[in-house]
Amino acid sequence: MVVDLEIVNLSKMSRSRTSFPHIHILIEYLNNNQFLMVHNLYTQWIKRSSRYQKPAQILCLASSLGHIDVLKWFFENRPNDFTPRVMDMAASYNQMRALKWLHTHHNYGCTNVAAERASEFGYVSVLEFLFKFKYSEPRSSLIDIAATSGQLETIKFLHESRVACSNKAIDNAASENHTEVVEYLLKSVKAGYTPQ
Repeated sequence: MVVDLEIVNLSKMSRSRTSFPHIHILIEYLNNNQFLMVHNLYTQWIKRSSRYQKPAQILCLASSLGHIDVLKWFFENRPNDFTPRVMDMAASYNQMRALKWLHTHHNYGCTNVAAERASEFGYVSVLEFLFKFKYSEPRSSLIDIAATSGQLETIKFLHESRVACSNKAIDNAASENHTEVVEYLLKSVKAGYTPQ
C-alpha cells in the first residue's frame, strides 16, 4: 500500500507534543525537492498551532540536506528563526552551497562545531571556507579530531595552514590504527606523543 504523503491530518499535527510534528514527512518532501509542500505544511501548522516550537529544526534539516529554497523561504518569511546551529549543520554535512548562501544572508555565524565536524569527516573545502571568512580559528584540537578519524588530507591542509598539533594527534591516530597519519605527523609535523 502506497501512502499519499500529501494527505496529512493537520489537526493531529497541531496537537503533537514533539518539537516539530511529523518531521519525517518534511524530510520526505525535502528529499524529493517538494518545497511547496514543505512551505504549505509549515504555514498551515503554524496557523493551527497555539504554540510555535523550534522551527530551527527545519532550518537545520534543510541546511544539512542543502535545500536552499527552504532556507530562502525562511529568510523571507521568518528571518529570526536562524541560529548558528543552521550554519553548523551545513558545514557538518559538506553542503557548500548552503554554507555560502548562509554566509551571504544570515549574520549569526556558526559555532566551533562546524570546523570540528569538517575536520572529523575530512571536508577540507569547508575548513578553507570557515578559515577564509573567520568563522573558525585554526586550533590544535582540529588536527587532533582529524587524526582520530584518519583524515590525512585534512591534517595536511591544517598543517599547511600553520595549525599546531598536540600530543593527542599521534596518540589518537595510533589508538585507531591510522598508521599513515602517525607517519605523517611524525615526519612532517614533527608532532610529539605520549610515551607508553
